[in-house]
Amino acid sequence: MNMHKNARLTPRGRERIVRQVESGEEVERLRRQRWTGKQIAAATGVSPATVSRVLRRLGLNKLSALEPAEPVRRMVFGAIDRN
Repeated sequence: MNMHKNARLTPRGRERIVRQVESGEEVERLRRQRWTGKQIAAATGVSPATVSRVLRRLGLNKLSALEPAEPVRRMVFGAIDRN
């Protein structure tokens, strides 16, 4: 194969792209276990920037997105029957 040294789609580059795509399902699974972006990057072998982009695309870039907010419970005054 005749490629120049900076070619993006060399066999090694293709392997890197496939690894990043496959790690997207893994990134979501680890995030739902409340792992940080740096921990996920180290475990999956992709860069922290890539993990950040995947989490942002999935809407899981903030930990608050993992758990739904508690419903607000308010006391209702004046609803008590006083008979």
